Parts: sequence; C-alpha cells; structure tokens
Amino acid sequence: MQYSIGTMQAGDITEVSELICESYRFLAVNDGEGYTEKQLNDLIELRGSVQAIKVQFYEYHWLLAKSRQKIVGTVAWKDNEIEKLYVLPSEHRKGIGKKLFEAAKEKISDQGYEEMNLSCSGYGLPFYHKMGMEVYDYKVVSGPLAGHKSAQLKIQL
Repeated sequence: MQYSIGTMQAGDITEVSELICESYRFLAVNDGEGYTEKQLNDLIELRGSVQAIKVQFYEYHWLLAKSRQKIVGTVAWKDNEIEKLYVLPSEHRKGIGKKLFEAAKEKISDQGYEEMNLSCSGYGLPFYHKMGMEVYDYKVVSGPLAGHKSAQLKIQL
C-alpha cells in the first residue's frame, strides 16, 4: 500500500475525528479491560468528536498518513509527549503506525527534547515495545476511562 505522511490541515478535522472515533470503538472491544458504553460515549465526545479535535488542532502538532487521499492514521503531540497515535483498524500491521511514530519522534527530537513520553492502554503496549519504548510506571487514569490502568512509557532520543 502506498501512503504519504503530511501535516494535518483544518480541513482534515472531520475525517480525523471519524478515524479516532472508529479507533475508540475498536479499542472498546479489543483493549484488555474493555470499555462500558458510557465510557466509550464519553471518550468519543470528550476526545474524539469534531468539536474536541477542533480544539486539539490548535493545542497539538499533528501528522497524518494518507492513502489515495484517505486519512488512514494520525499522530499528535505536545512538547515531548505523544497524545494520540491511531491507525484505522483495517490498516493495522501495515507499517503506518511505525512511520507515524518515527516521524513524530524525529520532530520531537528536532525541537531539542532528549526524551519522548506517552501513556497507553494494554492494547498498544506490544507496538510501543517494538518501537523501543520502556514502561517506567503505571497509573490509574481519571476522566472517561476512570479506573483503567495506563502504562507510562519513554524513550531516549
């Protein structure tokens, strides 16, 4: 599959929202702890809705992976922390997440940071371990997924 990595534009917000919401629905079933219907709805509304992405568009740096003009993945970061990295479930295991991860890692390093951090659920751990990240802590999260455990990971740049 051919795809390109580029910067997100304001016109991409709706499609990015759809991708993130589809990813949340996938995780609700496939993440180890699972999500209740209320948790999923809150997650979508607070973190994946068009309105939420409109706000986050100005708070984070964003890159997109596109195939045939369709957005198939996205990564967003603030300072040295990846806030979001999602690939359409139908496009998993095709190297898209790795390319987005590596591109964000390079951009964060170019900004002068020596370490990159992120939090993730159990589903993402094998991927991030393959990318060279190490777990340094676990925390119980608040917000839409209150009570779930989140791994805290880091990698030296």
